[in-house]
Amino acid sequence: MTKKTYEELGQRVGALVDVKNAAYGSSFDDAGSFLRILYPNGIQPEQYGDALALVRIFDKMKRIATDRDALGESPYQDIAGYGLLGLRRVETSREAAKVEAETGIDRVSTLPPPPKVPEVPESTEKQITTTSNSWSRFFPNVDKPPTGGITFTGKKTNSGKKIKRQ
Repeated sequence: MTKKTYEELGQRVGALVDVKNAAYGSSFDDAGSFLRILYPNGIQPEQYGDALALVRIFDKMKRIATDRDALGESPYQDIAGYGLLGLRRVETSREAAKVEAETGIDRVSTLPPPPKVPEVPESTEKQITTTSNSWSRFFPNVDKPPTGGITFTGKKTNSGKKIKRQ
């Protein structure tokens, strides 16, 4: 790939915008009016996610109304996708509210929780113990094998002075 200048990239993007606006019309220019109809009293912070989804769906609705099959895209499929994304967000948010009501814990995120970490099998625990016991044969002056990462002792080294490298 050759390195393109910003001017070349801008011309390419501009040409794409021209093609899409010719095919679909400019929903970019009409989205503000659309939001004013749906939210005549303004958009509250808790409505931002829904407002964003509606703008994206509005864009696809304009495509259906102007040239549904232009450029080989499927606006109905896109709308279905936005519906699934919205449904997941709403259901996850409801689940989080239920957890918060039951436990008093505010999860903040509406994303699903991360997967649970599997428990270490007993055989692995035995391997760790065996490794720890055999460690002392090779390093008699060291109490335990390193466990990885950095251990912080809370002690400052060199009294904050710079270390001279040799």
